[in-house]
Amino acid sequence: MSKDEKDFLEFARKRLNQGTENLDPDTRHKLISMRNRALDIRESKSWFPQWAPLPVMSLLTATLFIILVYTKPGSVPKLDTGLEDLEILASVDQLELYEDLEFYDWLANENYEAG
Repeated sequence: MSKDEKDFLEFARKRLNQGTENLDPDTRHKLISMRNRALDIRESKSWFPQWAPLPVMSLLTATLFIILVYTKPGSVPKLDTGLEDLEILASVDQLELYEDLEFYDWLANENYEAG
């Protein structure tokens, strides 16, 4: 607080106290009791203790940690990179085999049905 603010508060406190000195004792007693009740209410605003959110937050954090660590992610589908096709195109020797692949498939099925 700056010096001006402190001076203003001290001046206001003195002026207010001067006003209460001129009051009758019954009114002064009522004002003092109202002031004390207001201060009590201000000090105990909440029935909920200040430390109460800590266990709740700890439990939530632990639960989140367990979920993240112990759950397995879903299977990711494999992407077709086309490396098999690239391997076929790169090998010149076996290219004739792949050109007649339908024939070899037909031949295998015919021998299987004949046998």
